[in-house]
Amino acid sequence: MPGAELNDNIPVKRISNITHRLINSRHPAVGVFDKVATRDQAIAAMLVEQLTNPRHTSASERFFRIPEGELVLGKPGATFIMGAFIHTGEGGGRFHTEELGAWYASLSIETALREMAHHQYIRLKKSHMDINGTIIQLRELVARVNADFHDLCDLERTRPELYDANDYSHSQSLANGLRSANSNGICYKSVRHMGGENLVVFKPPLLPPIQQGDHYQYEWCKDSEPVISKLTNIS
Repeated sequence: MPGAELNDNIPVKRISNITHRLINSRHPAVGVFDKVATRDQAIAAMLVEQLTNPRHTSASERFFRIPEGELVLGKPGATFIMGAFIHTGEGGGRFHTEELGAWYASLSIETALREMAHHQYIRLKKSHMDINGTIIQLRELVARVNADFHDLCDLERTRPELYDANDYSHSQSLANGLRSANSNGICYKSVRHMGGENLVVFKPPLLPPIQQGDHYQYEWCKDSEPVISKLTNIS
C-alpha cells in the first residue's frame, strides 16, 4: 500500500491532552448509539433508519468496517463518536477516505475554530449560495486523549505534499498505511491556524467520555472569514 513503507520512519508521540471538536448545533445531543448496548442492537436501529433515510445505507457499510472491539455503544457521546466514523463527505478528508471516517480534533479551541471556519466556508461556496448573512451555530465537543500517535509535525518541510491545502491524495495514502498497521492516529500541524496542532483518531475507544463545551456562532459578512462569537445560556 502506498505510504506504508514510511511507517517505521514516522516518530510516535504520546498525547495526553484535552482536545476540541466542533460540530453543527443542529445535530441532536443524544442519538441511537447512546441508547443501544450491543452491536446487533445498533445494526437493527440503523436498518430501521434506512427505511426513511437512504444516507444510512452507506453509513451501515462503514459501521461493518469498524472492528467489533472498537465500537463505542451505550455511553454518553457515543453517537457523536460513531457518527464521525460512519458519516463522511465525498472524497473523505485529509487523513481518511470515503471508506471509513475518523475523529478530527484540535489541541486548542482557537485551532478548532479556524479549521471549522475554513471547512464551513468551502461547503457554503460549493452550494453556490450567497453566503453573506449566513449564520451557523456550533457546539464544542471536548475529549481527553491519552495515547501514542504518529507525529507528522516535523514533516511539514520534508513531506510538504502531506500538508497540501487542497490535495489529500498523499496524506490519505499515508494514513491508510498507518491505519492498516494498527496506528491510533496522527498528530499534525494545522494548515489553517499557524502554530496549531490537530489530531486524527482512528480508534473510537480512545475518545470517551465526551463532554459538551461551549457554543459558537459564525456569521459571514463580506469575505471568507466569519465573525466568530461565543454564545451563552445554550444547552
